[in-house]
Amino acid sequence: MVTHLNSYQENSSNEPILIYTDMLKFGKATGTFFEDAKMNKRIFEDFRKVIFEPRLSGCLMSFNKSMRDKIINALKLRIHTRHISGHDTFIVRIAAFSGRVKFVQGTSPINNIMNYRVSGQNISARKRTRLRASLDNCQWYNEHMDFAMIMLTYQKILHLSTDKILFLKKLQRINESKFFISRLLKGLSLIKYQKNTIYKVVWLIWLLWKPGSKSL
Repeated sequence: MVTHLNSYQENSSNEPILIYTDMLKFGKATGTFFEDAKMNKRIFEDFRKVIFEPRLSGCLMSFNKSMRDKIINALKLRIHTRHISGHDTFIVRIAAFSGRVKFVQGTSPINNIMNYRVSGQNISARKRTRLRASLDNCQWYNEHMDFAMIMLTYQKILHLSTDKILFLKKLQRINESKFFISRLLKGLSLIKYQKNTIYKVVWLIWLLWKPGSKSL
């Protein structure tokens, strides 16, 4: 990972960069991180998808000093403690909006990606279908919107680019819409940023329902 990070830095030493790879699990569970999640490996390279998908394990990441400074500055603003429950979620979102995120593809699954041993204690006893889990997590979209709003508040301090600010403002307009029809019309264009068919359905449900909203 360090070699890959250094190669990116040679071209742009001051650019905040986070790189990540895949995880090969063994023991009580097998397969890779992205195969199990049914996600495209490069999903975290697109900041518009990152805000909807927080599931990237911290052990798969590496970042340079410039990105470290961005993360520390964001911590000082208390974005993490107020709006994001997991440190890895916080890091990858800040990286996506404050710099560049790149996927590193190993040439050998044995030598060039993270090997992660899964013991019995790592496996949840709660059994849910993928659809049931997705519906249970529908309220996560409220948290996604909260993060977008706080990023807009500190856009100048975090030095966000124009395209990222415009995207966050679009989320703001959706979040502030009082009626489900308005949310639906504004949010349909973002359905392509949901990671799979099930989450596309859950996004539509959130647009219509928005837990905590009184518009229905």
